[in-house]
Amino acid sequence: MQVCLLNQYEYVLIAGPDSISFLQGQVTCDMTQLTEAQGLSGALCNLKGRVIGDFLCLSTAEGCLLQIPSGNAHKIAQTLSKYAVFSQVKISTHAGPFAAYGIIAEELPALQELLPAPPSLSYHVTTSKTASIIKLAGSPGRFQLWVWDRNNARLISESLRAKSMEGILKDTNPWDYAEIMAGRAHVSAQSSEEFTPQLLNYDLSGVVNFRKGCYTGQEIVARMHYKAAAKKRLFLLLIGGALDELATASEVRLAQNNRLTKALVVRCARGPGDTAAMLVILPVTFEGESERILLEHRPKLEVTVRPLCYT
Repeated sequence: MQVCLLNQYEYVLIAGPDSISFLQGQVTCDMTQLTEAQGLSGALCNLKGRVIGDFLCLSTAEGCLLQIPSGNAHKIAQTLSKYAVFSQVKISTHAGPFAAYGIIAEELPALQELLPAPPSLSYHVTTSKTASIIKLAGSPGRFQLWVWDRNNARLISESLRAKSMEGILKDTNPWDYAEIMAGRAHVSAQSSEEFTPQLLNYDLSGVVNFRKGCYTGQEIVARMHYKAAAKKRLFLLLIGGALDELATASEVRLAQNNRLTKALVVRCARGPGDTAAMLVILPVTFEGESERILLEHRPKLEVTVRPLCYT
């Protein structure tokens, strides 16, 4: 297994007796399903149905704790606060767990006696006084370990270091690559309010629950799902070459049989060896299996395009 120290997240806490009902009217996931043993993946949209930010939510002793991509926590807290006037909730940015680790493994063995037994189902959570372990959805297998107890943090770190293949990696690229391979698109502060849930496949990956009641932007999100066929979606690009300048690219052009197609880059990361992976937005009619595909500005690099399947 691989272990990464996760420092690319921020946290927002929603506390108070109305925290569940308040969030139920604001976010895309069904907050009534949140328990100490069940986490949720969700998103906050604006009135036009565009994603302000996405999150992983856990139920803690303090309230509902949202893990958010770095740089976007303040905006999410500020947006939620605008709607909280008539609810008994307190919304604030939060320090989060003492430490958070991303673990890439299909199955997670028992790490040590300080930690709870790892869960086996997607978004299930096991918690002890020391830490919480969350199993994420999709493949490759991924877990997050949130350490609450500062006093035992060193022992947990040593246990992770001993059991992982490369120790604890401070470089989060292996984690980002695994998330990309699983088709998980996260919304940064720079891309906030740029995408609809449909463009990011949130309607397919379970981030949007279409059986719950109303929430901000719900009418538009539901209309796009039920009454309009998607014209563009998220695809996975596997690139046989170094990432180089692609790491900061906002768009790439795919050359296929003398045709050029623009692909909007959502996430990218280095892969094993001299490879890279990207999540990009492409027309749903794009066919990547029948013809050879190249990058326009790097024609020596071949590209494999894969639609994403979610479980």
